[in-house]
Amino acid sequence: MYRPSLILLICLISGAWAMAQAPDSGKYVFSEIPLELDVFTFSDSTGGQIAKTNGLNKQPGIDEVMETMPQLSVVKKGAYAFVPSINAFHSNRLTVTIDGMRIFGACTDKMDPVTSYVETANLKSMDVNCHAGGASNGTSTGGNLNLALNDAKLGSESKVYGEARLGYQSVSNGINFNSGVGYRGEKFGIRAGFSQRKHDSYYAGGDVYIPYSQFNKNNYSISSKLKINQNTLIDAQYILDDAWDVGYPSLPMDVSKARAQIYSLTLSQYNLAKGIAKLKWKLYGNNVSHVMDDTKRAQEDVPIHMDMPGWSDTYGTYVTLENSSTSRHHYLVKLDYFQNFRKADMIMYPQGEAPMFMLTWPEIMNRNIGAYASDKWKINDNNTFEINGRTEWVTQEMLSLFGQKQISVFNKKGDSTYTFLPFEVGLNHNLKWTKSLTIAGGVSYGARAPGTSEMFGFYLFNKEDGYDYIGDPYLKMEKAFKSNINVDFLQSKWDMRVELFAYSIEDYIYGQFAANIPPMTVGARGSKEYVNLERVYHYGASTTFTYRLLENWGLESQWKMAHAQQENGLYLPQIPPVSYRNKLTFEKMFWYADAQVVGAFAQTKIDPTWGEDKTPSWAILNFNFGRKVKLNKKLDLNLSAAIENVFDQYYWAHLDWGNIPRYGRNFSFNMGLVF
Repeated sequence: MYRPSLILLICLISGAWAMAQAPDSGKYVFSEIPLELDVFTFSDSTGGQIAKTNGLNKQPGIDEVMETMPQLSVVKKGAYAFVPSINAFHSNRLTVTIDGMRIFGACTDKMDPVTSYVETANLKSMDVNCHAGGASNGTSTGGNLNLALNDAKLGSESKVYGEARLGYQSVSNGINFNSGVGYRGEKFGIRAGFSQRKHDSYYAGGDVYIPYSQFNKNNYSISSKLKINQNTLIDAQYILDDAWDVGYPSLPMDVSKARAQIYSLTLSQYNLAKGIAKLKWKLYGNNVSHVMDDTKRAQEDVPIHMDMPGWSDTYGTYVTLENSSTSRHHYLVKLDYFQNFRKADMIMYPQGEAPMFMLTWPEIMNRNIGAYASDKWKINDNNTFEINGRTEWVTQEMLSLFGQKQISVFNKKGDSTYTFLPFEVGLNHNLKWTKSLTIAGGVSYGARAPGTSEMFGFYLFNKEDGYDYIGDPYLKMEKAFKSNINVDFLQSKWDMRVELFAYSIEDYIYGQFAANIPPMTVGARGSKEYVNLERVYHYGASTTFTYRLLENWGLESQWKMAHAQQENGLYLPQIPPVSYRNKLTFEKMFWYADAQVVGAFAQTKIDPTWGEDKTPSWAILNFNFGRKVKLNKKLDLNLSAAIENVFDQYYWAHLDWGNIPRYGRNFSFNMGLVF
């Protein structure tokens, strides 16, 4: 419906070309990318690998992958579409992108996070950028999560490659199927992928049936790459993600359909001009539709039937410029623009009365122009200093006259364009103190503009605390001062990373009880209005430890914690307790096995006004087994089996809405062919 401004695109291209005339600082060479179909890697803002999954163990979904990362937790409302949380920040406090592309969910209840539209079959890497280095893709107070897609390959020798994986899990009678096939040549490559997941409602510990937890999903992807000449590449990507009959046991409604189309065209030029080793220009768009549905719920659980569809359309572009990483100064400049249109409505059908209609997102247009720059200065072999910054021009406009009239009942005009100028600046220092000890730290200050629901949400019901939420177009930007320190120890048999972080956040956006606003939802406890709290404090830590016991045995241990409270001492909601993941691994030739103990401490520091209650501690034991069989020189067969929650514990994590219990004892079996 809406398209980026042609004038703005011309300005971006012109600006990129103008900056390309700087003095030469080295050559940037692109080379053949190795095929890694069995391993996904995940890195943080320092560029170091912080997690890895082995393709021989249980076929992971992207939700499960996120839980293995030190900085990440998930907010869970069912068995599908977990909401990512970085250091206990989530939702509007994060910028989540796919290959640097901005994309927004179409659900007012956040039942369709950006991560739900990518499968591990088309995922190449997952990058967490937070603290003083998380503004390259957008300003935020919590950080950035970027999902890099598995693209087509080029190589000096022509080759057809691919994989097909089939898995089954007993707890939900679930079928997982992933496949991909590609061709790589010297000048042209193409890759196509297909994933399917079909799961019935699952059973929690003690054989407790969890109704409305089923889901169905198909994901289609295709990418191509064309080498125009030695210095020029063109990439094209397309994803169609289609989910239906998705149950959410912790919410009053399910999802009858959730669909996203994501597409992009990328031009990469190497050694373009003096001072420019690489220029990347991407044009992209995505269209998301989402339909909440309560027609499959028991009639006694649905006081009033409702239809709640939502739409989100985003179109954007960005240009990045960088010099050679071999230079003492590594510069990166990024110019970007996107515009996002979101709309959601609701029709209620009370028995014996006329239907009631309202706009829950009243046709909101968000436009964003941003500029980012960083300089990584290699002082010497042991010292690296980085300065980075981003500034944005953000407008939020309510296009619907009906929506303007709706919000006017709360004495808010809502008929003008709201403009924000968020920015972020950060400093990082990395010091290799000794051969085995590295210390890195950073400080930053930045701000984010309020989100769509926070500004314009109209009677958005929150099942967790039982309140209807009302937006405020006159909210202030949320500002944060951030600091962090990472310490890395590297020894011959063990290595460890310790990370500490502390944030002080001003004008924190928070839902506060509004006695003068009556609720709309039947059974709601009341209404809350988004306000700015003067200040909150947020801090935490994580550790990752690995130890090589013997030639084939290893031990991995991961711990993380966070704490957040208001200036008056009251705790903030949805802060997970101390959690851990300890794993004993065995790898030899084509065999793989591990035993995991995963758990969390009790959480007693809660916000009862938000509907939270204290969460007991829990721990479960998991086993994974894998075997790779070389059928011939070009064909591998991967076989694996897993037992999760061996002792069939009945448990839930603190961020699981409604205390909905997680999987009980689960047997899974997987087989895959790789060629």
